[in-house]
Amino acid sequence: MNISKKATIAIILLVVLAMVSMFVVGPYVSSAENMSGIIESLDDKQGTAMKMTVVTTAISVGASFIPGGDAFAKTLSDLNTCMIIVLCVIFLEKYLLTLLGAATFKVIIPVAAVLTIAAIVMNNDKARNAAAKFAIKLAILGLGIFIAIPASVWVSDMVYDTYEASIQQSMEEAEETAETVEGAENQNAFEKLASKLKGGLTGLINDIGEKINNLVETTAIILVTTCLIPILTMLFIFWLIKQCLGVDIKPPLPQLRSTQKKLVSKTEEEPLLTDGE
Repeated sequence: MNISKKATIAIILLVVLAMVSMFVVGPYVSSAENMSGIIESLDDKQGTAMKMTVVTTAISVGASFIPGGDAFAKTLSDLNTCMIIVLCVIFLEKYLLTLLGAATFKVIIPVAAVLTIAAIVMNNDKARNAAAKFAIKLAILGLGIFIAIPASVWVSDMVYDTYEASIQQSMEEAEETAETVEGAENQNAFEKLASKLKGGLTGLINDIGEKINNLVETTAIILVTTCLIPILTMLFIFWLIKQCLGVDIKPPLPQLRSTQKKLVSKTEEEPLLTDGE
């Protein structure tokens, strides 16, 4: 098999690309230290969700001593369930962030490079085009998978920053209410505590109800920014990948290999001249 100079250079470049992807880029993107900005953002949201869980639990304990406070306790229990979902999503994003980076640059990109090399050296044109198309689509898929988590966190942060002040204010007010009812161990203790406050028991019940309503709004914002928006962003990226993979890609495979082909340049036969004409 004769390999042209251009094909040799292309193969060397692809080998270098695969090696750099495996041993330089792969370890870099799979290191948590190098993804500290994204992980720090996820940690902030994780801290907010965990604080929300503590606050709702504390208020729930106090609210259980309110006459007819079962509705409050049920609502707070539902909020806790939502926070558990948020924490699971955040932990999954942190785990996939480095895992997908390693999978993309240690496996997918090198495999795509190997397939491209195979496409260059193949003799069969049909197999060569199929290998090249698959290599290009595999590379697109890998890069799309890699940027899915960072892109979703970036979009989520933009929305989260808009409501961050509102979330913090709601959390601070809820913490104050939790501290107020923290010492109540039974209904009598709760009523005694309420009698010391302005507005008495009714005022305290109204205050708890208001704080719970604020927590419901805060939970909705957290669910949207940490779960819904990242999921929608990743679905959009996967949709773009699907559109790219669905396109009939025609890989530019120039004559990188020297092949022995007979070129027929005659398109029409010239008439033979005879001596009498």
